[in-house]
Amino acid sequence: MIVAIVAGASYVTMVPRQMPQTGSSASTTAPAGTTVQVIHNNTLVITEVGAIWGNQKFGCDPALDYGSSPYNLLMYESLFAFDPIAFRDQGGVYKVVPWLAQSYTVSPDGLVYTINLRQGIRFHSGNTMTADDVVYSLNRVLFYDWTPLATYTVGGFASYSPDPGFKSVQKVDDYTVTITLAGYMSETDVTGYLTSIITSILDSKLVQAHEMTIPELGNAKDFGYTWLNDGNEAGSGPYTATSIVPASSWQVHYFDGYWGPPPELNLPKPTIKNVIIVKDNEDTDTRLKLLKGDIDIASDFVGQTVASLANDPTVKITGGPAQTGFHLDFHCVYGPLKDWRVRKAIKMSINYTQVVQQGAAGQGYVIEGIIQRHELGWEKTAHYFADAQYDQANKLLDEAGYPVQADGFRFHINLYIRPQPRYGLDFVSIGLIVRANLQNVHIDVAPIVMNPSEFYGHVYTPSEQMMWVQAYDDFWTIDPLGLVDSALGPAARVNAEPGGKYGWNQTTQIPDQVNKIDSEYAYALSVHDPAQRLNATQTLDMDYLEYGPMVGLVQGTNHVAYNAHLTGVFWGPRHIWSCIWFIQWSS
Repeated sequence: MIVAIVAGASYVTMVPRQMPQTGSSASTTAPAGTTVQVIHNNTLVITEVGAIWGNQKFGCDPALDYGSSPYNLLMYESLFAFDPIAFRDQGGVYKVVPWLAQSYTVSPDGLVYTINLRQGIRFHSGNTMTADDVVYSLNRVLFYDWTPLATYTVGGFASYSPDPGFKSVQKVDDYTVTITLAGYMSETDVTGYLTSIITSILDSKLVQAHEMTIPELGNAKDFGYTWLNDGNEAGSGPYTATSIVPASSWQVHYFDGYWGPPPELNLPKPTIKNVIIVKDNEDTDTRLKLLKGDIDIASDFVGQTVASLANDPTVKITGGPAQTGFHLDFHCVYGPLKDWRVRKAIKMSINYTQVVQQGAAGQGYVIEGIIQRHELGWEKTAHYFADAQYDQANKLLDEAGYPVQADGFRFHINLYIRPQPRYGLDFVSIGLIVRANLQNVHIDVAPIVMNPSEFYGHVYTPSEQMMWVQAYDDFWTIDPLGLVDSALGPAARVNAEPGGKYGWNQTTQIPDQVNKIDSEYAYALSVHDPAQRLNATQTLDMDYLEYGPMVGLVQGTNHVAYNAHLTGVFWGPRHIWSCIWFIQWSS
């Protein structure tokens, strides 16, 4: 039985409104539930189907409002970035380059990074960026105690940082900072992490001027979160906010005082003056708006829609491997899913090729491990389990002590999924394939469809006996251990996100298995030689597939359609940011 718990669709009225022409960072208020239609006049209207920012009120705090990161990237900048030209011209190469950083050096032991900052960079407020802003911004995300605000922030938890972590961020002089690590991390992991939206450099004077305390939380300091979440921003990027209405619409305007991009990259300045981001949850509705010209770029269509648009002369399609996909997750505290043999049998029973070909309409790749297709070493774990090993899975379930009962099933389990597709992948289609696959090993799966707010209430209750289909993204790491770390690291398993939700630890599992993985993880972290580090990461990934609380279902492709009169559109590791430098109207 499928139980659908779906909130009412939210449709918006397209009303004409003139885009404000200003370089100010001040935000204005727009009526909730409305978006904007303009004559193109150098204005780009874009949407991301089913985006989490359109369903939860994420604002402009890059440290915590991860759900709106593709658009915060237009307003904020980090010390490092992925080179858009390398990604566009070299077949999707992830090349990290200094951005707000001018240059850097690494100490012989690999633990201290000395970063020289560019001079003359101004925030949208007019304040000059200095080392004080870098130290404040990185300390804010790495070391400030957000625990009292856990129920106050939209995301509900502080941002992730890689293991073994950062020890300190210190000012040397006005344009030099040092970052000291708590333990060795590869250079690609450190600089890759420093490309992420959560490490954006904020205008510290502006943010601190708007810090407040929250009386209902014991007067806990909010570190400027309330002001930023209310639609204000404090960045130095190419665009500045003109009207941000969380969970409704975003409007940004080109900042005439923009310093960049870094001259050595030979990137052009953006020619698009205005960008409007509108909310859309429904694939068909978005397709019609694109064909009518109400929207210029739409991402995250499902595969069938991409195929239907491919022959339409008014639009063009761009794709390629994405940093996004779905995996199947398990709570491991009680019941059948506590047993690693049951979880392995479920993983063995899935027809991963069917998930990609039917559930994702062929728009994706089989990726079972945590290492993704764009990362080194992905081939070794991508097909760890062969498709639909029903005989072996049935034997393993018998061995685990779950015989077939009188009703024809070994046990019954809920599978939670979300109603709207995400990243162009449909939860319902893929969930039903998982259900059908598991019937062949006599496991009764009840798919339950829930909106994200309810969905995550169950996900973060590890004592509940359930599985769920989880959307994931990987927006910063180019060191595969960085991604493994986010799911496997001992610290990650303690925190609410991303590891602790599984209830997978020495208490609930066979201690020797968990200790083995922890030892492999510690070894992989300690290895400096890139080849040895990669081999250790692959070993870790395979053991996690064997014993751990998740398995990859599909890595997606970019599903982006855009107005045929646009040129320079491609979807890179930072969404619209990757191509905003090149987009132009051809007529």
